[in-house]
Amino acid sequence: TIVGAASSPSILESAGARDCHILIAVTKSDETNMVACQIGYSIFHIPTKIARIRQQDYLNPEWANLYNKDNLPIDFIISPENEIAKAIYRRLHAPGAIDMLELADTMIGLKLPILLVAPQDKEYSFIAEGEQAMSETPEPAPIAAAEGDGQGAGTQASEAWKAAADSAPPPPKPTRSGGEAMFMGLGDVIFPGMLAISALTWLPAYAGPMGISAPLWVAIFTTIGGLAGYLILMTYVARGKPQAGLPLLNGGSILGYIISASILIGYKAFEFNITLF
Repeated sequence: TIVGAASSPSILESAGARDCHILIAVTKSDETNMVACQIGYSIFHIPTKIARIRQQDYLNPEWANLYNKDNLPIDFIISPENEIAKAIYRRLHAPGAIDMLELADTMIGLKLPILLVAPQDKEYSFIAEGEQAMSETPEPAPIAAAEGDGQGAGTQASEAWKAAADSAPPPPKPTRSGGEAMFMGLGDVIFPGMLAISALTWLPAYAGPMGISAPLWVAIFTTIGGLAGYLILMTYVARGKPQAGLPLLNGGSILGYIISASILIGYKAFEFNITLF
């Protein structure tokens, strides 16, 4: 542990700035954090600089061009007040899907092929929207924090957040000129499918009703359970209450497997023959 001024080049060097790849400046002083990032970039050539900035004047969109390698080389800004305001807004807007929406945004931004896109009308184009596919909902206005460095500032800021949550109007529904779509992770579909295929492949080949083998019946009912979970999920979505798809789809598939395997195959369906040696 190195104790000293966070914006001092000698202190940063003693802390290993010459060999680090990320600088995270989160002192109580915004100015100290910004200077530390500047020194980290100019002297030690640190690739990634993260700074906590609380004063809203520094975060004014009018000064957005300030934070780049030609001026203040800060790659990521942490604003506790803004993040809490956004979290409150997301909780009011879609209580059941706060984390899932953020994950989907990340996957879209990285262009990872792990999403199913289900257009709700023919005007929708995922290619045309690109990274803005799930970013049409307007962000809330930032909540100004009470200035000061004493304990009173934290209390006043907490009261401001509470007041914002109590008085926030219902969020407007996002509008799109190019139509609407639903997004689902491929894992929501792959896992129930894996269970159905595993049941068909590895369960004992007992005879089943109607001349169909018991493992095939189990695979069918596993798939039906997943579809039932999907129907419940779409019912929530249609009511404007987005939900995580994995628990419903997987839960339905597992329930379908357990019930059908218990009836058609018995206890042998739950023998995994796993040994440690």
